[in-house]
Amino acid sequence: MTKLFGGQSMGSCAPQSGKERSGRIALSYTLSLLSAGTLLGAIPQRAEAATYTYDNTTPGAINGTTICSSPISRTFNVTDSFTVQDVNLGFNADHVYRGDMQVTLRHPDGTAVQVISSSGGDSSPGYDVLLDSGSGNALNDGNADTTAAPLYDRTAAPSNSLSAFNGKASNGTWTLEVCDTFPSSDDGTFNSAQLILDDTAPPIDPSLPTGPRPFSLRYSIETKGDMAAIGNASLICDISNPTCSTALSNGSVGNNVGGLAMQMLDTDSDGSTFNSSSANLTVPAGASVLFAGLYWGGTSDGATTAAPDASKRNEALLATPGSGYQTVIADTFTSIDNSATTNWDVYSSFTDVTSLVQSAGSGTYTLANVQASNGIGFTYPNAGWSLIVVYEDVTEPMRNMTVFDGYNFSGFDTGNVQTLTGLRTPPTAGFDVFIGAFAGDGEPDVTGDTLSINGTAASDAVNPVDNFYNGTISRYGSHVTDRNPNNPYNMVVDIDHLDLTAWNQTNNAIPTNATSIDLNLSTSGDGIWPMVYFFGVEVFEPNLVTQFEKTTPSTNYATGDTIPYTISVTNTGNDNSTNTVITDAIPTGSTFIPGSLKINGVTKTDGSGDDEAEFDGSNVVFRVGTGANAAQGGQVNINDSVTMTFDVTVTATEGELVCNQATIDYTGATSGNTGSGVSDDPNTSAVDDCTEITTTAAVSTNPDVVLVKRITAINGQTTNSNDTTDLTQVINDGVANSADDESNWPASYLVGALDAGSVQPGDEIEYTVYFLNAGDGAAETVRICDWIQPNQSFVSGKYGGNDIELVIGGTTYNLTDDSDAATVDRGEVTTVGSLPATPDCNLSSFSTTASDEVVVVDITGTTGDPTGLTTFPNTTGQGTPTNAYGYFRFTTKVDE
Repeated sequence: MTKLFGGQSMGSCAPQSGKERSGRIALSYTLSLLSAGTLLGAIPQRAEAATYTYDNTTPGAINGTTICSSPISRTFNVTDSFTVQDVNLGFNADHVYRGDMQVTLRHPDGTAVQVISSSGGDSSPGYDVLLDSGSGNALNDGNADTTAAPLYDRTAAPSNSLSAFNGKASNGTWTLEVCDTFPSSDDGTFNSAQLILDDTAPPIDPSLPTGPRPFSLRYSIETKGDMAAIGNASLICDISNPTCSTALSNGSVGNNVGGLAMQMLDTDSDGSTFNSSSANLTVPAGASVLFAGLYWGGTSDGATTAAPDASKRNEALLATPGSGYQTVIADTFTSIDNSATTNWDVYSSFTDVTSLVQSAGSGTYTLANVQASNGIGFTYPNAGWSLIVVYEDVTEPMRNMTVFDGYNFSGFDTGNVQTLTGLRTPPTAGFDVFIGAFAGDGEPDVTGDTLSINGTAASDAVNPVDNFYNGTISRYGSHVTDRNPNNPYNMVVDIDHLDLTAWNQTNNAIPTNATSIDLNLSTSGDGIWPMVYFFGVEVFEPNLVTQFEKTTPSTNYATGDTIPYTISVTNTGNDNSTNTVITDAIPTGSTFIPGSLKINGVTKTDGSGDDEAEFDGSNVVFRVGTGANAAQGGQVNINDSVTMTFDVTVTATEGELVCNQATIDYTGATSGNTGSGVSDDPNTSAVDDCTEITTTAAVSTNPDVVLVKRITAINGQTTNSNDTTDLTQVINDGVANSADDESNWPASYLVGALDAGSVQPGDEIEYTVYFLNAGDGAAETVRICDWIQPNQSFVSGKYGGNDIELVIGGTTYNLTDDSDAATVDRGEVTTVGSLPATPDCNLSSFSTTASDEVVVVDITGTTGDPTGLTTFPNTTGQGTPTNAYGYFRFTTKVDE
C-alpha cells in the first residue's frame, strides 16, 4: 500500500447525467501560471485529500473454468479507515478476445459495480487501463493495449460508474472478480490490479491562509457545444454619492480612484442575507449541461469593515431557478494573507454544481452571503461570483472547451506569462475561438492592464487593449444586462467572454495547427486577482462515434432463432469523414446467415472484392459513404447517416449471452486525423456497451410456410404489375388460401397475375412461387414441389444460362434442373414417378401421372446453393428478417 499526498485532481469530468457517449473527447491540458515576481504571502497550507493505493499482483489463468459463476477472485485488504471520496481501479490482463471478459469490484459491505461488462465486439487483446469514472474516453475503443510495464496504457471510463462506492467506509476486504463470458472460446491471464482510494478531504479551515494556487486544468471536453459565464458583484458603492452613480454608469470616478466606499450589495429582500445578487442563465433548448462550476471570492479584510465571518469564506448561499437558498461549500478553497503589502486578506472558493444546474436549467441564479470586507481600503475592496457552464448542443460547432482555475495576484509589473499546452487548433484558417476570464479588482479608471495571446493584446468593444480588466461583465463585446443589478461598471469584478474569431483572423495570433498558446496578463497601474480562464476553439473533425448504435428487435432469442442486427451511424461532427469502415465480429454463440448483408437497404454479396461489404469468415465488413467500393471506405458528409443490417442464427444454449459490438474507423477529410469508436446499445444506460441478447429456452413453435403462385410473364412480357386479388383455388397442402393476406409479405412481392388469359401452343409461361414463414418459429427441412400441369413442358436455360431462379435473403441463385443437390445446388426438375426421398412432396390427387414433371426446390440444407440455411426462420415484421421469405421462378412451354 502506498499513501500519496498531493494536490487534488483538476482533470476530473463533471458528473454524468443520463447517457454520455465517447464522442465527447476528454483531452489533457496543462496551464502554468507563475509570477515573475514574488508570490505574495506564500504560506502553503492547503486542506487536501490523501490517496491510498493497494496492489494485487497474483496472476491467474482465464480459461474454460473461469465461468462467471466461478470467477477468479482477488482481494485488497484495506486497513486504513476513512470515508471514500473517489475510487479508481487499475486493471492489467492479457486475453485473446478481451470483449469476453467481465470484471466486478465488490466493497466490503457487498456493494458491487461491474466495471468491465463483456462487450462482445471488442476483439482487441488485453487491458492495461486505469478506470476512472471521470474519464471521457471509451473503455472498449477497439485498440490493443500493451500489457507490459509500465502501467498504464490509457485512462478510460468503466462500464458502470465507480461513484457507487463514494461515501462508504474504506476499511475491510475489497474483492475483484474476473470471469470469461465465453469460457469455451478464447483464453487469457489476469496479471495485476490496483485499488486506488481517495479519502474525503479534511474540512477546510478558512481562518488559515493557504498561499497562491497555480492555475491548472479543471475541466476539458471536445463536443458540439458552447460555454456560458454568468455572475455578478457582491459589493457596490454608495449610490447616494453622485460619483458612485456616474462610476456605475460610465466607469468614471474622476480624481476619486479608490476613494469610494464600498458596501454590501443586497437585492433579494431577505433579511437573513447580508449580500446577494443574481444573474440569468440560458441553456438552449435541446442542450445538455456537462459541467457547471461556481466560483466566489474577494477581500475579507483590509478595509474599513471586515467580512462578517471570515471563517465562512468557503460557504455561500445559492438559489437556483424556482428554488430557495441552499448552502454550498467549497470543494477547493484558496486564501492569501497579503497584509504585509496591501493590508488585505483575499480568497477564492470553488464548488462543482453540475448536478444542480442540470436539474434547474435556465433561469435566475442568486448567490448570497459572500464574505467580503467593505468600506474604503488600499483600493476598492472586491467581492463577486461567477457560474461557468459547459453545455453540449448539436446545433453548435464541434469545439474543444477547457476551464482553468487558480488564484494569484498580478499587479504593477510588465507581465506574467502562462502557457496553455495541449491545444489543437484546426489545420485551416477561419475557425471560431473565444476566451473568458473571471477576476477581482478590475477598475475602470485605472488603465495599463493588458491580456495578450501569443504577444498580441486581446480586446473587444467593452474590454479595451490597455484596460482589459475594467470592472465589467460582458459577452461578445456587449454588457450583460440579464442580471440584478445590471450596472455597466461595478469596480469590483470582471466576468468577460470575448469572441476572438475576427480578431484572430486579423492578427493570426492563434495560428493553425497550434498545440499551445501563451497568455500574458500585464499591468502597469492596476492589481488583478484572476480566478478563472476558459477557452473554446472550433475543431474541424468528423464525429461518427456519438451516434454509432446497434440494435435488435428483442433482447431474448431461443436457440435456432434469427437475430436481425441493425447498425446505424450519423456524422455529428463538423467535417466529412473519409475511408469510413465498419467491422463487426460475429459474436460467439451465433453464426452468420449468408445473403443478409445490406447497406441502406441495398443487398450486398458475402464475398470480397465485388462490392462495399463482405463476410470474411469471422467478421462482417461494411465500407460506407460516397465513393465506397470493394477496396476502401467512402466519405460520410456532415449530418449524413448510414444504416447497415445483417442476420445471425443463435447457436448459444439457454442462459448464455450473445454480446455483439461493432467498431468504426475513419479519417478526417480536413485534418487527416484518424478516428475510431465502438457501437452503443441505445436501449441501456451504460455507455459504449455491446448489444446483448439472452438465449432463452426453446419453446414449442409452429412454423407456417405459406405459398402464393402467380403468372409473371407470357412470352417474356410481364403480366399485371401487382395483382392483389384473393386466390380462389386451393393450395396443394389442402389449406384454404389466405396466404396472400399475410401482412409480413414485402411490399414488392406477390406481383403477377392469377389469370393471364388464353395461351396457344408454343407460348412460354413464367411462373413465380412466393414463399414465407408466417408462423412463430423456424421451419426445418423445407422442400417446395410444384407440379407442372399436363400440356406444358419445362423450359431449360432461361435464367443466367441455368434453369430455375431462386431469390432468398436478398441473394439470387440460378439453379440447374439436374439432381445434383449434394454438389451444385438444391433445385431439380423430375417426374411424379421419380420424386426424391423425404421429405415427401405431398402432391395433390390431380398429379398421378408418373411422367408429369415436377419442379423441386429445397430451401434448407447444408450443401449446394443456397448454403448455410439450416432452418427457415419465421418473419417478425414486414420483410424482416430477410431470409424468412423468398421466391423461385421457372418457365414452361405449351405443348404443340
